[in-house]
This record gives sequence, structure tokens and C-alpha cells, in this order.
Amino acid sequence: MRLPRNATLVSAQALDDWYRSLLPPTAANSTEPRILYTYSAAMTGFAARLTEEELRSVERKPGFLASFRDRQVGKIRDVDLNYPTITVALSSDFDQITVTCIVKNVCSEKSTYKLKVDSLESVVLEVSPETLDFAGKINESKSFNISFIRTIAHPPTHEEGHLLWVSNTKSVRIPILMLV
Repeated sequence: MRLPRNATLVSAQALDDWYRSLLPPTAANSTEPRILYTYSAAMTGFAARLTEEELRSVERKPGFLASFRDRQVGKIRDVDLNYPTITVALSSDFDQITVTCIVKNVCSEKSTYKLKVDSLESVVLEVSPETLDFAGKINESKSFNISFIRTIAHPPTHEEGHLLWVSNTKSVRIPILMLV
């Protein structure tokens, strides 16, 4: 939704109230939560669960941009989020888990990074590939997989380590935090 031109919303609550005012009365007053999340960056908007009738009512409002019907959103595992720190929990049900990471080249030099792995007490790390070759394009992406394999069974404990990608001129350290 586009904010009206003369609108000045001074708080998150004011924005949330505005979103609710756009919903049909049955959805706005429902005891079941309908607004799933809101956002305000390049544009302002919200995601909501609406019936077809409620959606048609919202689509007629000024400033309406788009709707995505029957959008199925799958559950995302926390290990699939591409955070700077890799966080993994090996439960008693899983002795191994594989995580895919994506890294980007931030310089315009052609470079090759070789892997150095921190040794850990109760987990073996298998990383593939062990070399990342960048052609020298800024924002060029490469992915690698890390398999965490439990080697020692013990009561749950935290373990820390890191991966180190090393080129001739740079090194990139990726911290790892595990519950094993």
C-alpha cells in the first residue's frame, strides 16, 4: 500500500493502526491475528491472511499495489539463513547436518581462497569445495557446503570454532557456534 501523500506516521503503532484501518471490519476486529508482519523500507506494506471477499475489499482501496493469493511459504530452517556466524545444533536425533553457505566477492581482483578448518573436539567438519575461485567480479557469489559430523557422544555442550578462507592477500574468518 502506498501511504497517502499527506500522511505522516510517527510511530510503529500508528503504522499498524493504519494497516488495520485498510482491512475490512470483519478482518480488523477478528480475534484471530490476521496481520502476519509489516515492513517499511523502500515501500511500506503488510502481509495478512484474508478471505477472498476481504481481499477484494482491500484491493479497491487507494494506494493498493499487489496481492499474492495462495502463497505457500515453507518453514525455513535456522541453519539455512545466511548469517555471518554459522550456528548449528546437533540433537540426539541427528549425528550429522549439512549447511549451505553463500559468500560474495567484495573486490574486483581475481582471487582464489583456500580453506583452513579449526579442529574441534567432538565434531568433524567436512567442507566442499575446499577452494573458491573468484573471477574478479564484484558481488560474484560462490557457495560451499559444511557437514557437521558428531564424533563423541556426551551431554549437550557448546563448542566454538571457525572456518578460514585464505587468499594471497586476504583472509575471511567465519565463526561457528555449535550445540553438540
